[in-house]
Amino acid sequence: MRVKQFLASCLVGGALLAVLAGGAGAAPMNARSETFPITCGGQKITITVATVANGKENLIFNPAFTANGAVLIPVSFEFRATDKNGDIVFEVSKTKGNAATALAGRTTTCTLGGTFTEDGQTFVFTGTVELLTAGKR
Repeated sequence: MRVKQFLASCLVGGALLAVLAGGAGAAPMNARSETFPITCGGQKITITVATVANGKENLIFNPAFTANGAVLIPVSFEFRATDKNGDIVFEVSKTKGNAATALAGRTTTCTLGGTFTEDGQTFVFTGTVELLTAGKR
């Protein structure tokens, strides 16, 4: 179902540090990407996440990029999509290995959400992502 692909592409990555400002960043040159807003520490920022790189679709735990060149690595995430009645149609929670424990206190919690329509049905999605800032490219 495309709902899962859409939500997975929203992995922010995703999510970021509140001190990072910016518009859309640049994903690697050989990648297709998704650009979307997230909120970190009360600040809305726009990130870009590569969804296909080197001809391979790989949506889980891809890094996100900001306009100022910051690289954000997702450590864990939770996403949920509901239909117009509020019924859950998709839900996922993932953690990258033991990263959440190893990086405790060094990540930032970010949120994202919105609506989208697929096959004439409107869905609401919400998500939370823990991100680690890995420097700049």
